[in-house]
Amino acid sequence: MALRLDSCCGALALGIAAVWPAWLAAQGRDTVQATAVVAAQPPAPDSETALGPRLPLETVIARTMAYSPTLASASGFVRTARSAQRVAWGAYLPTVSASALAGRSNQGVASVSTPNVGPQGAYGGGVAASLPLFTGGFRGAVRREAAATAQAADAGLLLQRFATRLLAKEGFFEVLRGHELVRVGHDAVTVASTGYSYARARERAGTATPADVLQAELALSTARRQLLAAQDTLNTAAAALGRLVGADGLVDAEPLANLDPTALALGDTAIVAVAVHDAPAVQQAEAEVAATHAAVRASKAQYAPTISATTGYDWSNNGRVSGAPRQGWVVELGASLLLFNGFVREDSVTRA
Repeated sequence: MALRLDSCCGALALGIAAVWPAWLAAQGRDTVQATAVVAAQPPAPDSETALGPRLPLETVIARTMAYSPTLASASGFVRTARSAQRVAWGAYLPTVSASALAGRSNQGVASVSTPNVGPQGAYGGGVAASLPLFTGGFRGAVRREAAATAQAADAGLLLQRFATRLLAKEGFFEVLRGHELVRVGHDAVTVASTGYSYARARERAGTATPADVLQAELALSTARRQLLAAQDTLNTAAAALGRLVGADGLVDAEPLANLDPTALALGDTAIVAVAVHDAPAVQQAEAEVAATHAAVRASKAQYAPTISATTGYDWSNNGRVSGAPRQGWVVELGASLLLFNGFVREDSVTRA
């Protein structure tokens, strides 16, 4: 039994000794062929190649704020709110007007001492001023509404500025992210190509099955599709960045020297407290509520009477023409009360 075991071990050793040189030679050919295939592959394109003009982050933010239509709209709303506020204060000032008239007519005004002797001429001019003395609280409500609207416009402009800066930074870092995705895609294609070359070489040497080659080919195809998707993401991000900065084409982002995160100046609790009370969006909402309440008060003031004073002075030749001005001054005090206007008052209160 011992002799038979010794003879089997000796035969196995002789078989291994006979096959070993051929197996080493095959492995050497596989390595040489795979290395030659990898060396023959063209170098991957540089993912850091600029797609267009490369802009630093500060330039991207500045140009985005200069070309942002939403920021321009917010600035225009601030100007109109300031104008409305000026008009609301102007309601407390008198309205001044000037008039002039010159004419000739044969429809003169006859009197006992001065008969109608034919066509007569008349000319004259005057200055008048009127001031509402009481409007039922309408002017005060309009003034408060205009002030609240201006405050809401200021808060909205500040909010839009922060939003535009955030949009510019997102577009900038999206382009940098696209470059990183492309670089990772090229590395994945290189690794998959190497694996596919090794699988083909092992198949020719008989140390791999066709399934192994198909698996490597699938990995290579998947890596190439991911690279195409990464390049598409980069081009889309560059086009979006160009739209933000007002460029006619793709715009690239200048890589930053330092991407370390910056520590916040406030803690989580303090940030939440400040955001709840002092955030521009909160201030804008509170101002809009105040403006709405003032608009309701202004609408209800239409039910109150209006008292106004009017004064003026006219210069005239005292011509006896019907409707011609008479020289002299005038002071008037009047009151008016709207009784019915086709439910317009009720509609304005409902809309407010």
